[in-house]
Amino acid sequence: MKDGKRTLSVYDSINKIKGLMYHYKDELEIPDKTISSICSYKLSIKVKRNINTIYLTQAELQDLIELDIHDEYYQSVRDRFVLMCAIGVRFSDSVINSSQIINNHFVFTTNKTDDDISIPLSSQALEILEGYNYNLPSANLSKFNEALKAICARIPSLHHEISIKSYVDGKNKPRKDNVMKYKKMLAHVARKTFINLALIKGINPVAIAGIVCHSSTSLIMKTYGSKEAGKEKIAELLN
Repeated sequence: MKDGKRTLSVYDSINKIKGLMYHYKDELEIPDKTISSICSYKLSIKVKRNINTIYLTQAELQDLIELDIHDEYYQSVRDRFVLMCAIGVRFSDSVINSSQIINNHFVFTTNKTDDDISIPLSSQALEILEGYNYNLPSANLSKFNEALKAICARIPSLHHEISIKSYVDGKNKPRKDNVMKYKKMLAHVARKTFINLALIKGINPVAIAGIVCHSSTSLIMKTYGSKEAGKEKIAELLN
């Protein structure tokens, strides 16, 4: 590992290797003392906070909702994305059928973590689902992302540059690239939008973690939450 690789991916990969070694210690004939030493080893690298948390502000999301779209497929992409922003689900969990709508809640089992979740639905979310007879079919992620970028390219408020930082070639300092915000619109931005708008509205991070299937608030505060979210409200503190 090169010096300076301070990413969550490195941290997670090494922890997964440690877990595999512990699981197969008998088959690999690894002494208990060695396993204990490996599992107690702590990484010397510093896990850096995610610096590329991209989400839609309330105003940008409203611009997307109000965008006049005539193409039926593009309408379905916009509606699915807005719904995901409203309930915080992953793209893989956005396949919804009427049997999962119970007492104005979306009740389902997540594909990734097999968690049982119940999410209250807003009137806007229910309106979107009603337009599809409470059945949102499966969609191709690659085509969805391509269409989403094309849709967002039509929204003037998304035509501003955002700074994207990345650590490359083992360097300690990140490389900074500026790119138009609409070009970074992907399905997963909906989940980040949900989390950050919820934080801005003052919703308990523990409740947010429960909805997005995180075991703690750590990922929300360190990875999904943006340091810019709600920043403008600081000026109102003493008002």
